[in-house]
Amino acid sequence: MHGVPSAWRVSDYSLTTRSWPAFSEADPMVDTRSLRTTGLVGSDLHRAPAASLHHGSKRFEGNAAFAAVETRYFMGAVVAIRAETRATVAAAEARTLTAEERALLPANAPPVADVAVGSLVVAIPGETSPINRFLVYFGPNQYSALERLHVQLERAVDLGWIWIRPFSIVLLRLMVWLNALLPNYGVTIVLLATIVRLLLHPLNMMSIKSMRAMQRLQPEMERIKEKLKHDAQAMNNAVMALYRDNKVNPAGGCLPMVIQMPLFFALYSVLWNAIELRQAPFVAWIHDLSAPDKLFTVFGFPIRLLPLLMAGSGFLTQRMTPTDPRQASSMYMMNAVMVVFFYNLPSGLVLYWTVMNLLTALQQWLALRDDHVVLVTAPPDRASAKVARRAASK
Repeated sequence: MHGVPSAWRVSDYSLTTRSWPAFSEADPMVDTRSLRTTGLVGSDLHRAPAASLHHGSKRFEGNAAFAAVETRYFMGAVVAIRAETRATVAAAEARTLTAEERALLPANAPPVADVAVGSLVVAIPGETSPINRFLVYFGPNQYSALERLHVQLERAVDLGWIWIRPFSIVLLRLMVWLNALLPNYGVTIVLLATIVRLLLHPLNMMSIKSMRAMQRLQPEMERIKEKLKHDAQAMNNAVMALYRDNKVNPAGGCLPMVIQMPLFFALYSVLWNAIELRQAPFVAWIHDLSAPDKLFTVFGFPIRLLPLLMAGSGFLTQRMTPTDPRQASSMYMMNAVMVVFFYNLPSGLVLYWTVMNLLTALQQWLALRDDHVVLVTAPPDRASAKVARRAASK
């Protein structure tokens, strides 16, 4: 900054990327809901949804690597290659579209759109005149392409929470690799579901057999609870003895499901956010795996076949699941709720869930086909004898 009057000198300047009020997806709400500003400051990634910035900007202090504006599938970013940075700033404004802008947008675009702003604050160190270098990126949120830039922009791709992200990256790479062998992402999703189910087969078999054993013990447990309902300690001891004699772990049905949760969330993140599925067709009426399928429309209401197939596969799975008959109605109600929840989700995600339901039903049939376990019950008078001995000792 040599030769510049001191009154004119500044300590920093900003490089800013701004989203133009446009919509890349057929459903404008996909862009509206996912619009956000992202900044990498130090080792911390900060995301700020545009809707949360209407009442003021957010500043994240520290050595910043990049500032970006993103939707679900696309990104504009400014990256510091060689520069001393101080912060990133996230901001947004709601803007009424002009007639010229609306003419370029889909007919169903809203009249007001959010404009997100991401700024990279660059320091000017004293009297020196450093040469700073930056990279400007406008393109898809494709993990592999961003990773090849070697500027950490791949961290901006939304692949779930930080503890889920490693699982998501592995599954995303596997999905892309499978698609290179069979270039149809619908087939890839079916293969991915099959591989995941095979990997989890031992855990799922353990869970199914444990649930079946618990169901078989239920009448004996009810008998014990009725007989010892006035002695909680004796009842608990008798129930635990029943578990021990039959080699049943009461948590055996839940533990495998808990272990699988990170993988489930990772798959959800990948199938929801992967740009590889954008406009990727599968078969017949499924033209875009990143959008809900639509078979036809009745009075403006879309009839989606995949969620209905998912409901049928879920019903089949529940029919084969060893559960308490008293819980059957609630299980069927849950299946109906799942249809409502999945009805407007991307068809790739619904396809995966449908295939998993069918594979689960097959797995349960295999598990129960050879289920020949003999129930070991307590002697009829064993529990009452314990109560009698305890009463006599008092």
